[in-house]
Amino acid sequence: AVEPQTIPTSFTITFPDPVPRDEVTKAPYDPYIKVHNTGEYIHRIGMEPHPNAPPSDGDGWNYQHPSTGMPWALIIPQEDWIYPGETVFIEDVYPAFRYWRESFGEHYPDWYAYYKEDPGGPVDDPVPPVITGIAPDPAEPVLWPGARTYELQLENGSDSRAEGVFFHAIEALPGWIALDEDTGEVTVDARELPGEEVYQGNEVTETVSFYTSDTEQKNTTENDAFTTGFTVKVPEEGDPE
Repeated sequence: AVEPQTIPTSFTITFPDPVPRDEVTKAPYDPYIKVHNTGEYIHRIGMEPHPNAPPSDGDGWNYQHPSTGMPWALIIPQEDWIYPGETVFIEDVYPAFRYWRESFGEHYPDWYAYYKEDPGGPVDDPVPPVITGIAPDPAEPVLWPGARTYELQLENGSDSRAEGVFFHAIEALPGWIALDEDTGEVTVDARELPGEEVYQGNEVTETVSFYTSDTEQKNTTENDAFTTGFTVKVPEEGDPE
């Protein structure tokens, strides 16, 4: 194999409307180029098409990269970067480049640091277990002024503390229902009922949907949320304070 050689060169760019160096903003810039025979503009990933660019065949992203994630242009933030030789596929020299482009930049943003080294593909974040039940059965009302704690149960008996699972409610909970997002414990405290709800014989019911997520909330089970209801009842007898 022939290792690439560096040949020093220099050139001068003259701007029609130059800007003083101390007024130049920080990177990232958009150093695009125009292809004369096609009229298309080549940009870095994520940059908007030039206003004079021809109409796009799709949503405009073809000015930056096709569906494969392979970019048209790159800026390497490393002075001593070893670039691939002529006609050498970049992924043969920088294997992590593949993982970076296939994930559209999510994985291995430092792919250029893995010269002839394959760090291995990214491991997909596991989908957290879904909630399948709650114990004890919340069908029995919590009598005012008492409180009761329930535990959300996961499929296959998974332990939330061991699995790194977090619990969430889809809608905001009323003040008398509290969720511990780390353990999945739900506490219903009748003493937290609003004053206007505390009168003899009154029942207050709330339907709630719970779901789980991983640590960074990249994957959730919101589409398979577990729905249940909680009821607080003020007894017919006695004088609520």
